Amino acid sequence: MFLILIIILLVIAVFFIIISRFGGTNLDNIGNEDISTVNYVPKQFLSNNEYNFLTKFIDL
Repeated sequence: MFLILIIILLVIAVFFIIISRFGGTNLDNIGNEDISTVNYVPKQFLSNNEYNFLTKFIDL
């Protein structure tokens, strides 16, 4: 019983470390970001040739 409790606490600690290091938000900079500086360009899921083939295949 004691071993299971230690394992659960270790798993929670590892998740906390991972989330705080990689998934946390910086609360100091919320609202101070300039939207025009974000240069996100969404990528196409299919190439043009694949998209053309898919549309023709769906028409069949």
